[in-house]
Amino acid sequence: MGTRLRSALMTWVLSRPRFLHSITPALGAELLADPGLEGTYTAGKVAALTKDGSPTLAQSADVHGGAKAQEFTATAQFTGVRYIFTPLADTFYRVSMWGKRSAGTSSKVRPSTSQSGTGNITGTEPFWTSSTYAQRIMTKLSVATSSLSVYGCDERGTSGFDTCIVDDFSAKALVFVSCFKTFMTSAALSSVSAHITSPTQPWIGVAANIDSRTNPLNCVLGLFSNDAAAARAVLYQVSNGVLTVKVSAIITYAADAELKVIQTAPTTYQLWYNGLQVGTDQTINDAAINNNTLFSQFSTYEGGTYSAFAVAPF
Repeated sequence: MGTRLRSALMTWVLSRPRFLHSITPALGAELLADPGLEGTYTAGKVAALTKDGSPTLAQSADVHGGAKAQEFTATAQFTGVRYIFTPLADTFYRVSMWGKRSAGTSSKVRPSTSQSGTGNITGTEPFWTSSTYAQRIMTKLSVATSSLSVYGCDERGTSGFDTCIVDDFSAKALVFVSCFKTFMTSAALSSVSAHITSPTQPWIGVAANIDSRTNPLNCVLGLFSNDAAAARAVLYQVSNGVLTVKVSAIITYAADAELKVIQTAPTTYQLWYNGLQVGTDQTINDAAINNNTLFSQFSTYEGGTYSAFAVAPF
């Protein structure tokens, strides 16, 4: 994190009031076979799921929907059960499942996501602790076409293992253009900001120097995400639909803090959160981005909220 931003740097000229706003992205088709886990169970495991290690598995009649669900009890740390599918690169996915804890008090079994061989940020959700079904929703950015795993149960403890039941998985691609909202125009050299008002949410933030309202393929994204593992701020370059990380850092969430992207020179960008620069100045030298004059909010989940969206010339 860097020095504090001086308020004298800019005068806001385009803004929305300090009401809470959200975006509801459009979703593609279901990508999982047998998401309801109604298929054949062999040695206690439904055919659609893959197991890690040697957990104790069973078909359960304690269901969220349908007639079958997957019961899981770990026998060692890092055992789990997961769906695996092949995603598209540079695509956001909405993944979810329903689950509960049926026995135990360890509270070390969680849902999560990971992508093979990419070093991609792993999304995690709080541990299963409730005796009644609850849904967990995650947004995952696929950075490659390597397999993407959606864990219903991911054991993090080393002893005293809980028994959990999972059911009704889902994985759907987000329609990228539907993640943008309220396009504004300003000079190419501008700042765009929003105040993030939800402490736990998938990717949400702002977009700068967008090339199109109807088919955005080139822009700069400044995004905030906060899952059970950490809060993070990321600056992405989006060139012809390909997302490249320019800045990525763990941050400390602050209620209603401002997330901001500033284009300080034709090819120089900064990311700010809560009045502090995140990382260092970044060079993005792309003629398909640098001179664009559209700016927008961006969100991958309708439960994420923000306020005070603003655009101003630098």
